[in-house]
Amino acid sequence: MAGSDLTGTLLLAAASTSLLLGISVASGPRLPGPDVIVLLAGAGAAAAGFVARQRRASAPLVDLALLAHRDIAAGLVGALSGYLVLFGPLVLIPVAFADAGLSQLRAGLVLTALPAGFALAATVADRLLPSGWRERTRAVLGSSLSLLALVLAARGAAGEWLAGRALGLLGLALGSFHPGQQHTCHGGHPGQSAATGGGLVNMARSLGTALGVAVVDAGPEHRRRLARVLTGRGLAVLVLAVVSLVTVGSAWAQRGADRG
Repeated sequence: MAGSDLTGTLLLAAASTSLLLGISVASGPRLPGPDVIVLLAGAGAAAAGFVARQRRASAPLVDLALLAHRDIAAGLVGALSGYLVLFGPLVLIPVAFADAGLSQLRAGLVLTALPAGFALAATVADRLLPSGWRERTRAVLGSSLSLLALVLAARGAAGEWLAGRALGLLGLALGSFHPGQQHTCHGGHPGQSAATGGGLVNMARSLGTALGVAVVDAGPEHRRRLARVLTGRGLAVLVLAVVSLVTVGSAWAQRGADRG
């Protein structure tokens, strides 16, 4: 079981903080390139130190043997990438609408399609999907639909109508993906490691949320590129689509468990 490991906790905090700061600085403020390199190198060094510490600590914060379990490792990747795809559009769309000269009110109304689709899928998916489906099948379906939604958004014509439909489909997809992915991932944790596993999943989600904001929130000098999401050639949407492809792979890699 995991125990109290202050050194490991500090190293983990340093790694995640440096990584997020490095990505934020790279995409936002005009700071010298060496600053970004130092932050990212610091993140790598702290991560390496954390792994080394966990291997020799008598009461490690994280049992690294858990990460060797395929369902757990794939589940953590899926949690991170899935939340990145979920929260990225919440930053991207308002910026894109503003740069296209559209009101924030209209952007907000279009954005409601995403949480509405997510809530709908999370509420009724169990009633609509075949009862014999494995959780893995549900996760693969949801992640595949999220990839389809982002590809359609990147290739489609301009307009709020397209953005609303793509966001609605994305919400439906992720609302189907996350419950199945979570069930399969938690099912891979041995009983005594359930708390540690839950903490790892929550950390992956938090990092995914932060990365979703950092990756698409480019600085002012790049924001005109974000407006291209409305013309179907948005670089940020393509990045989200690539991450969604990773989500599909993570869902496919999980062995899965029977529903219920």
